[in-house]
Amino acid sequence: DDNRLVVHTSGVHGIEGYAGSAIQIAWLEGLLQYQQEKDSSSSSSPYSNHPTTIFIHAINPWGMAHYRRVNENNVDLNRNALLNFEEAVSRDPNLAHYQDFEAAFNPTSSDGFYIFWYELGTTILELSKYNLWNLRSGIQHLKKAMVTGQYHQPKGIFYGGTTLQPSLDKLYTTMETVILPQVMKKMMMRTTTKDDDADDESGRTTTKPLLTTTWINVHTGLGISGRDTLLYEPTISKFDSQDLVETFPGAAVPFLDATNENSKGKGEGDDVQQGYELTIGTLDSMLHQLLQKTSSSTTQCAATSTTPTEEEDDSTTTDANGSCSNNGDIDDTWIITQEFGTLPAILVGRALILENRAYHHGSTSSSTDSTNNHADGMLVRSAFYPRTTTWRRALLERGITRLYQAMQRRRRQREGA
Repeated sequence: DDNRLVVHTSGVHGIEGYAGSAIQIAWLEGLLQYQQEKDSSSSSSPYSNHPTTIFIHAINPWGMAHYRRVNENNVDLNRNALLNFEEAVSRDPNLAHYQDFEAAFNPTSSDGFYIFWYELGTTILELSKYNLWNLRSGIQHLKKAMVTGQYHQPKGIFYGGTTLQPSLDKLYTTMETVILPQVMKKMMMRTTTKDDDADDESGRTTTKPLLTTTWINVHTGLGISGRDTLLYEPTISKFDSQDLVETFPGAAVPFLDATNENSKGKGEGDDVQQGYELTIGTLDSMLHQLLQKTSSSTTQCAATSTTPTEEEDDSTTTDANGSCSNNGDIDDTWIITQEFGTLPAILVGRALILENRAYHHGSTSSSTDSTNNHADGMLVRSAFYPRTTTWRRALLERGITRLYQAMQRRRRQREGA
């Protein structure tokens, strides 16, 4: 009965999929109970009158099954979502100081634990110019070096690959050719209405904005344990931090400028979002392109004349076939990463490094499942899906709350709209 669309995805980083899956299952169980008790349920139930909702489970199924963040090719899918890899592979390998931290990030010997702390401390001091007052700067270099991603070391952490991976290719293709066209077609039937500003005798129709889309991509690892931070890419988003605060009360939200470097001084999630200034290939960017492309290709309206009238909006054009395309703001798309904190960031990074070393250089066996029973494999599980009841309860409460809030979000009323 409206034009809201909510998409909830999980498992881009394999092992993190258990968190997103838990939220999806809990919501579906609640929906089932609501349907069974529909006659006695309150009309204010979060399951009543919910919008079109799509759950996408385990985007990286191999990583989820093998308790790794990466896929079967050691590729981080959240650095692989690129339609053109030319820029990525031609990047300076040390653009974000990745090579400076190489010995700490990718140890090969069995004493990786000690090498990690030694090399880490040494490199941070070097980047801080051995000045303790600059120590925070050195630590920020560490995070940026790690999360920026790299495209030159196939066995290294945060490897983005050189070609689009099958999981993302299938996700993009299925959404583009099957799911979104069906959703858009149904909504087009409801949104093509008579233009109030048009002459009554012209019979001209126009297409109103199509979708209020909220896409939540669940991740775990960074931030305060048990708290969720909502992240977004300011360079491509048409909403800002204040919009998130008003729509999702209770979540931590960063208040950074477009560079991600300078805080406006009031964002709870600033530390979580900082460091990603040079990151490319995120799923959020690809999804934004996909939704914009789908919306643009579906926007059309009937017209009785091939010549726009003087009163016609400048953002609307009519082609020779009578099709009308809106070149303006045709949809209201929010793509958000919901990041659940687990352990202190330095311990999360350490877990990734030691698990990666054990997987590629361990002596347990050559099986691709060799790290599952390895101590370092257990460590990475604790870093991305803690077993404590307190953490998992917070995950479900906050996950379902944000999902419900997303379902309640309606089109923002812009000035002049």
